[in-house]
Amino acid sequence: MSLATLRGAKYITQAELAARMGVSQGDVSRLESREDLLWSSVARYARALGGVARITVQLGDRQYVVAKGSRVGKVRKIRRR
Repeated sequence: MSLATLRGAKYITQAELAARMGVSQGDVSRLESREDLLWSSVARYARALGGVARITVQLGDRQYVVAKGSRVGKVRKIRRR
């Protein structure tokens, strides 16, 4: 799923998101069109949308959180519900 699709799901324009992030609308446009993103940029984008970014790794039937929010650190297993 693209960043623009996430933004669209919240019915927020690039200009509105840019104001929340403290950047220009052009910066948001460039971020949304990039193929290779910095984790800090994704985390900031998600925060501006009211969410939390998370990287998970699936190994077999288990998932592990590698990063959440702006922190990349200790890997922990996700508990099954």
